[in-house]
Amino acid sequence: MNNFGQYRFKDTLIHRMDARKKLIAIVLLSLIVFIVKAYGLLLFTAGAFWLTAAAKVPPKNIARNMKPFLFFSVFLITMYLLFSPQELVKGILAVWRFLLLAVFSSVLLYTTSIGSMINAVESLAQPLRSVNVKPRNVALMLAMAIRFIPLLFEESASVKDAIIARGGSFRQPKIIVLYTKAMLGRAFRRADRVADALVSRNYTAEGHTKFAG
Repeated sequence: MNNFGQYRFKDTLIHRMDARKKLIAIVLLSLIVFIVKAYGLLLFTAGAFWLTAAAKVPPKNIARNMKPFLFFSVFLITMYLLFSPQELVKGILAVWRFLLLAVFSSVLLYTTSIGSMINAVESLAQPLRSVNVKPRNVALMLAMAIRFIPLLFEESASVKDAIIARGGSFRQPKIIVLYTKAMLGRAFRRADRVADALVSRNYTAEGHTKFAG
């Protein structure tokens, strides 16, 4: 299993930082990364190197976490080459932005326990009560999304291996469509099982203790 961004306790400033501040910072970084031009991305890349060093995240961990995203990056670049080669630079910048977000997210998950992160989301989402949205449900969705990340990586590797074993090539558009359909089908089936499990356990958004890490 690929343990994307798996939490590791270390005595660093970033580990000690309030989870709510880290989540807000990630949201702001995500917005800014998609606004800045190429020169700005260079600054963000330098910042990502500084952040991983400050959090004492081993480079091999970052490299391992980025490995599953390489397939998506190649897939996106291939799409640009096949259908819009004149905008290839735009595709490269999109991949660059995506990988930066993956690094920032990896550092966040490496330095923040899931319990702390979910409690932070629930706290930040309290204003949503005014529009009849329950913060605990928002936190639950985040928890499930985090849990699904390594499962989806496994599913992706399984589907890719099955296609390659049958002589398929991802240079063929029909194979890419087949891969996408298979991944969507597996993701929806897993989500359906989780929904059934919640219903069978009579889950409600009220009357619970805090999520534990």
